[in-house]
Amino acid sequence: MKSAFEFIFRPFGKGLRKVLGTLEVEVMEVVWDEPDVSVRDVQRRLERQRPIAYTTVMTTLARLARKKLLTRRKAEGAYRYSPAVSREALAGAVADSVIDGLLEGFGKTAVARLLDRLQHEDPRRLEELARLIEERRKRR
Repeated sequence: MKSAFEFIFRPFGKGLRKVLGTLEVEVMEVVWDEPDVSVRDVQRRLERQRPIAYTTVMTTLARLARKKLLTRRKAEGAYRYSPAVSREALAGAVADSVIDGLLEGFGKTAVARLLDRLQHEDPRRLEELARLIEERRKRR
């Protein structure tokens, strides 16, 4: 299942930094918190933490729009940006992409390692997985 969003998975990143750069994550957080923003709106919000150039914010917003994570429209001579995807939808797309890649490249080994990891970290998670599998089977 190919994702509608463009990203590269970095397994050692933290949170959304696994698929987006640090500034991209910061910008997405602003747009998720305040949909329909201008470049200046985002710059002002980010400047609360550190100085940042207007052009840097503009470039980052445009890049996120190209990656299909934001939509943009022109209003009164300036671009306005809105989220094209929720945090949850992006997390789901990342999970799908990673799972697809693991299954395609490692199949049974990847599944066995996942089960080993779940059992080792918290046996209740393995029980939860078994419950979810049974629910899916009943839906067929």
